[in-house]
Amino acid sequence: MTLGCVCLIVPPSQFEERKAFYTTTLATLDYKEFRSGEAFLGLANSSGIPDFFIISKEEGENEPTKNAHIGFRAPDRDTVDKFHAAAL
Repeated sequence: MTLGCVCLIVPPSQFEERKAFYTTTLATLDYKEFRSGEAFLGLANSSGIPDFFIISKEEGENEPTKNAHIGFRAPDRDTVDKFHAAAL
């Protein structure tokens, strides 16, 4: 069984910052914006499959995602280094 998707719940105050971070860093792994809105971002992998989402919710609607570890496969060390540089 493989992972189908990841969805992070973030407070509205953090949405734009997280959107910018993940859009930039995941671009190094050939992710592209699939769909977005005022409080939603969906990114698709290199196969065009949307599998990474960020949703902004007010406190009380859903708890924000905390202490999550997410790992991505990279084709080589150079890609890992590019991802790391984009994350910094």
